[in-house]
Amino acid sequence: MRAVTRIASSHPGLRPADGPSGRIPPRARTAAALLMCAVTAAGGVVACGDTGSDGGQGKASCVSPFIRSDTRRSPPDPDSPTSFGEVRPGQHLSVRGWYYYGGPCDDTGSGAARPTSAGPVNLSLTTSDHRTAALGTAHPTGSNASFVLSVAVPARAPAGPASIGDGQGHVIRLDITAP
Repeated sequence: MRAVTRIASSHPGLRPADGPSGRIPPRARTAAALLMCAVTAAGGVVACGDTGSDGGQGKASCVSPFIRSDTRRSPPDPDSPTSFGEVRPGQHLSVRGWYYYGGPCDDTGSGAARPTSAGPVNLSLTTSDHRTAALGTAHPTGSNASFVLSVAVPARAPAGPASIGDGQGHVIRLDITAP
């Protein structure tokens, strides 16, 4: 709330307090939150919540896509992606992805923009020798624009650390063992 107060105080059209209560009026709170959202979005963050009559508790959000090695439906920590651990060449793995939406984002919960899939997602393996091999193409479907794709570690993949990626910066780590 301090950030909102600072923005409201520094903006000539907004007053930090309205009346003796010292509370920021709802209209000023909404304008400040929208300004913060726009500034944050310019910095690369994709999720901004609704600041309407629900007191800032967003009803829906625009979520960045992600892939995982498990069934959890929450994005992994960017500094600690999920992992398949040790795998062997030829082993089959299930890659799961969520929120591969296309089109406009509707984070107000109004339902005005109906989310659709962004289209095919090409998964690839990058091995310890920095070579990349195509693993397959996923086709997100459903209201979560999600997929599960079974992929095989290439038989000639070199041993060592590797990653499976979606071409959008989302990865799953793995360690390929000697055959």
